[in-house]
Amino acid sequence: MLVSKIVEKLDVPHEEGQWVEIKNLSWKAMEEAVNNKQERDIGQVKRMGGDVFEAIMRSSNESNKDDDKPEKEGPEKKVRGATFESYDMETLLRKAIISWSYEGKPTVERIQDLDARTAKWLAREVYERNKPDTEEESKND
Repeated sequence: MLVSKIVEKLDVPHEEGQWVEIKNLSWKAMEEAVNNKQERDIGQVKRMGGDVFEAIMRSSNESNKDDDKPEKEGPEKKVRGATFESYDMETLLRKAIISWSYEGKPTVERIQDLDARTAKWLAREVYERNKPDTEEESKND
């Protein structure tokens, strides 16, 4: 199915009369949102200093050794089961918003100008409509 043609108009619940029209996101757009969030998180850890970064990497490597089964890395594995917090909100919004009732077209600058409450609400709406199946759900296919 080509998801970009699936469009929905959402009323902003905390702003009477305001609405946003969004489209569903492809697997590639969802993967980009995960990658962007990971890159930002890694950058923040690196800025904390080398010792902190090394400790986190060491801890991550040790927890990966505890896994008995080999993991298949790839887009499907990377995104499957990822929580809302694993996605970059700006990427979700930038990729999904088609139009809105606010002044002007939804440019990157205007999307970044949304208040935190609206941005988080809308990003969560985008995520809920596009989140990948969990491993359990995918087994049922």
